[in-house]
Amino acid sequence: MQQPITTVLVGSGFIANSKGYIVTNAHVVDTSTENVRDLVWKHYSTQLYDKLYQSMAADTSQEDISYYHKKLLEFVSANGSIDNLTYQIAVFNPNQKEGTYEDFIKKGFQAQIKKVGQPYPAMGKDVAVLKIDKEGFPGLTLGSTKKLRPESQIYVLGYPAIADINESGITQPTFTSGIVSAYKKSSQGDYDVIQIDANSSGGNSGGPAFNDRGEIVGIATFGSDVKEGYNWILPVEFAKEFLDELNVKYAVGNDK
Repeated sequence: MQQPITTVLVGSGFIANSKGYIVTNAHVVDTSTENVRDLVWKHYSTQLYDKLYQSMAADTSQEDISYYHKKLLEFVSANGSIDNLTYQIAVFNPNQKEGTYEDFIKKGFQAQIKKVGQPYPAMGKDVAVLKIDKEGFPGLTLGSTKKLRPESQIYVLGYPAIADINESGITQPTFTSGIVSAYKKSSQGDYDVIQIDANSSGGNSGGPAFNDRGEIVGIATFGSDVKEGYNWILPVEFAKEFLDELNVKYAVGNDK
């Protein structure tokens, strides 16, 4: 028996110039077979649990549902396979206000990966540059981390999935604020990451972090799964490095 499965991974990003170049995280657009397979399996697991929950008698305990779910997953894992994997990278149209995830993908902008680093937690810079099939959007100003210090004000803009009340909410951005907490050496490479206390969660990845002049100084990348207020951004200089290698022009702030 074959079962078609569609899953969606949502992240954030920012427009670097009016030609349609967008900066995000590499892990947001990770199209490796292993990553796509993991996403499909996770989606299938959740879908299977929901079906079990709906089909069981009302007096079935949560423990029993989890038991049957585990046994079914073990059976499928031992006897089934995931085949014919395909993927599509799309940028949602911010002017579209209603619809399902599938609608947003179909009516969004097709995107090509122009340059990609290594997705976290692999060693390397978790940055990617995309090019969409639409021009005319104004590019944002890229600042610098030179004057960022602990207690510097920081603002994060993005689309955290946890903030969505329904699917249509995915085009409504969330704006949070906080301070720079510390600069810390990355365990994934020879560079510093910037710790912030501004709220950031799944879906924020790849979104811009601004200074108090509205200049992008970082890229929201990852956060703590166990404690709030411990989130990290990558320096905006990584975005500049990737854009420079592609000869993509962008606006720069005062602290060049």
